[in-house]
Amino acid sequence: MWNIALSIFLGLCVSFLLMWAFAKKLLIDPAKKLEDSERELRLFEKLMTNSRDTIIITEAGDLSDPAQPRITYTNPSFRELTGFTSEEIIGQTPRVLQGEESCEQTRSEIRAALRDQTEYKRRDPQLHKIRRTLLG
Repeated sequence: MWNIALSIFLGLCVSFLLMWAFAKKLLIDPAKKLEDSERELRLFEKLMTNSRDTIIITEAGDLSDPAQPRITYTNPSFRELTGFTSEEIIGQTPRVLQGEESCEQTRSEIRAALRDQTEYKRRDPQLHKIRRTLLG
C-alpha cells in the first residue's frame, strides 16, 4: 500500500511543478490574451487527464491535523491504480492510502519534504513490480 502512496506522491511533485510553471507564465505576462490562457488551460487539463503518472491534488492544510489536507482532484491514472472513484476519494485525506505496512520513517520523510516545500524522491523497485501487476 505504501508503494501506491509513493507513486501518488511522485505524481503530486510533477503536478506541482507543472502548476508552478503555468502560474509563473501567467504572472510574468499580465497582458496575455484570454484566448491564449484558455488554450493553455485546455492543454494543462489534457496533460493532467492523460498523464500515465498518478496525480493527486490537495488543498493546503495543517499536516499535523489528521483531517487535513483534503483531496480535491485525482487523475484517471490515480483512480486506475488505486481503484478509488472520484466520488470516493475527493474530500478524503491522503492518509486513507496508508496501511498497516506503511513505513513510519518514510511517512516522516514525506511530511518533512511537504513542510519544507522540497522534493521527495525515492526509487522503489517494488513500485515497478506492483505497477506491472496492476496494469498488466
